[in-house]
Amino acid sequence: GSLGLDVATAIDIMLTNDKVELIPSDIDGPLSSNKNIGALLIGTSSASVKGIFVIPGVIDADYEGNIKIMAHAQLTPIWVPKGTKIAQLVAIPIGWSHRNSKPRTGGFGSKGDVVCLTLPLKNKPVIQMTLKKGIDERRVAMLADTRADVTVI
Repeated sequence: GSLGLDVATAIDIMLTNDKVELIPSDIDGPLSSNKNIGALLIGTSSASVKGIFVIPGVIDADYEGNIKIMAHAQLTPIWVPKGTKIAQLVAIPIGWSHRNSKPRTGGFGSKGDVVCLTLPLKNKPVIQMTLKKGIDERRVAMLADTRADVTVI
């Protein structure tokens, strides 16, 4: 059988830029009545092929409320109709009991502040380049963006 449970969008949405959107899904937590199952929310391969990228997330066993799908598109706009299966839940059994009797209704941001690492521009890789056209020649410092498989100058 399938490893994951398909998760569909609960609304129509137009992804108009590369900003991550929180899309309501057709599934609510908790995922089991005794709250002993959590899950990973991941994107489907068919969504990725269409240019919709789901940011993976952890769904805690005691989470109550609508499960949101974090998604973005690199090439926009992309129309995602209600009921489109762009994600899947992969269940993870929890091997311990939860002692907290208060229901958790937090969600995005409920774990506290986010740590972001940024580097000043002066710490980025800079390459000295010579640009030539005919007999004209200019020497310039260029910022290089090095990725795993390509370098953009």
